[in-house]
Amino acid sequence: MLRKFIGHSSLYVLARIIGSIIPFIAVPLIARELGVELFGRYDFFLVAASFAQILIGGSSSAALNFFYYEKNTEHEREILVKSLSFWNIFPGAIISFLITLFIYIISGYLFDKQLEYNTYIAFAFLIIFQQYCLYVVGVLRIAEKALILLLYQVLSNGIATGFGILGLILVDTNTVMIFFIFSAFGYLIFSILGHYYIFRILHKSKTKISYTKCISLWKDQQRFGLPMMPGLLAEYGLSFADRFVGSFFLSGYEYGLYAIAARIASIAQIGIQGVSFAFLPFSMKLIHSDEEDSSVSLKLDLIWRYLSFFYLSLISGAFIFADKITEVFGGSLFSDAKYIFPFLMLSYVIYSYTYFSYLGTLKFKKTGYFSFAVLIGCIVTICMSAVFMSSHLFSINSLGNVIGRLVGAGLTLILSFYFSQLFWPLKWSFIRVFIQTFLFFLLILVVTIMSFESISYYLFIFFVIVLSTLSFKRKDVDLFRSLI
Repeated sequence: MLRKFIGHSSLYVLARIIGSIIPFIAVPLIARELGVELFGRYDFFLVAASFAQILIGGSSSAALNFFYYEKNTEHEREILVKSLSFWNIFPGAIISFLITLFIYIISGYLFDKQLEYNTYIAFAFLIIFQQYCLYVVGVLRIAEKALILLLYQVLSNGIATGFGILGLILVDTNTVMIFFIFSAFGYLIFSILGHYYIFRILHKSKTKISYTKCISLWKDQQRFGLPMMPGLLAEYGLSFADRFVGSFFLSGYEYGLYAIAARIASIAQIGIQGVSFAFLPFSMKLIHSDEEDSSVSLKLDLIWRYLSFFYLSLISGAFIFADKITEVFGGSLFSDAKYIFPFLMLSYVIYSYTYFSYLGTLKFKKTGYFSFAVLIGCIVTICMSAVFMSSHLFSINSLGNVIGRLVGAGLTLILSFYFSQLFWPLKWSFIRVFIQTFLFFLLILVVTIMSFESISYYLFIFFVIVLSTLSFKRKDVDLFRSLI
């Protein structure tokens, strides 16, 4: 069980790394073909696409993740997957066109020149096929087909983007529309391939489900998934809120520092998201298992402690080499970003703990409580960032934005753990993990504020030793053997 978790985590991290490399390679090619103005419109469409994907697939993805292992037979799982597939194809298409219509109207107010309506139609089809590919990825993830997922995700994104760039090279007019048409064609191909794999190879039976049955099943699934939508939308808003708030209070230089720090911190986010991909089916199996709560608690707590140790050790190492990392990403002009990105990385680690803190509300289908925790955390993040930056408490004002994000992430974690424990009280090593996390925070402060860069390597070694003593327990060896 643990061996599979570690192996799948490695594959998913690799998928995230390769998937992140593709946009980096594609951006200069797309920008060169589109030009400055059209590239700005292209970026606007990308933000809108992310929002559309949450509205279409957010609740159904949550339902799939939870109910897949609640079903005891292959037949029941196939019915679940088919009913959610129906939602992603038909109602999802309607939502795509409605969102596109809204974008068309908004664009008339935001931009001086409106694009042709054919561009928006092409964009709607791009959303439909891209979303179905994401649904296929969700099914492969929960079914623990890690290698197939790696190949499918990398090839679908890479080939669809490649088709779009090819279209830009071959056709000179209506460039944004051409990119969307060619990319949509790439995603269409992989939608068909993914659909075939799911229903002809992964689930081999030929069960037929009526539209009435699909709608009935979908309604049951949405009663579980829809309460999570406010939290998903809040997470989406949170990912852009720091930039939005920062644009009001930061100078051009400070905003640039924050932007490059966020890009560096995204390295940690890639690893965290890769591990979370593997942790999802692992945790869902435990939730739906017949094991006693004490046994489940020991396993989850073990994973939490060691992931905390792993994450904090890695980002503390990144912090020690902050000068070199900042030099690679931005050069000497962005040297002050080294004081910002470790705090951002820490906020990502703290938020990753919510993968554990929401399990109680998930198990007892009280998902609205977790959404409430995320929503409150989002509001507090925006407010605290605004307060810290407007009061100029730090010499580098961008730090106010980061500290606000840390406060919001911490509050989300506390609230979500509180609600989870109300419904499913498990034994967690709260004090150990809190001390681990707080020690890293102190490490950053000691090295930066007190100018202890000269002994930072020794502080790093000391920090890792302290972390290891807090993470390891004598009983862990036997527990590891039982999991392997």
